[in-house]
Amino acid sequence: MKTIPMYAAIATLTLISIAASAQAAPAATPVVLPTLVLATPPDPNGKVPVINGVPGAGVTNLDVGFPTSLLKHGNFYVYLVGFSDTTFSGNCAVSFKLTQIQAGKTVTLDSNSRIVAITPGDWAWALAGKAIPTSPGAATLTGTTKCGTATGSIHSTVFLQ
Repeated sequence: MKTIPMYAAIATLTLISIAASAQAAPAATPVVLPTLVLATPPDPNGKVPVINGVPGAGVTNLDVGFPTSLLKHGNFYVYLVGFSDTTFSGNCAVSFKLTQIQAGKTVTLDSNSRIVAITPGDWAWALAGKAIPTSPGAATLTGTTKCGTATGSIHSTVFLQ
């Protein structure tokens, strides 16, 4: 079982390789297939996120705190971004961005990114965020990956309270 450290620093990104190998994909298959973007409270006991934390499970599993779509101002969250890499080997950038429309303009409330070396397989990153500002209302959480020239993104609506 591998535990992902969350308290090293706010800008820390921890890379998780769920499966480091995949079969070569047909040319028509996208290089990057986003799988998830979510926010979860950090685990004060440091047990999650973790890979294969369920003993005896018959599949590879990613164990995280329960995802939330209600983010409370003053709290900070762990953001997970996941994707499947079908064919790419090399440097890949992963990021999350929390944005909100304010007075007709898109404002970035929080973001974090990192460049890592990967090979084909399924990947997930845990990125620590900053304290949520006082900015009630709907916001968009976006996870983005850029592997070579291939970019993928996934979006989720969250609510700031």
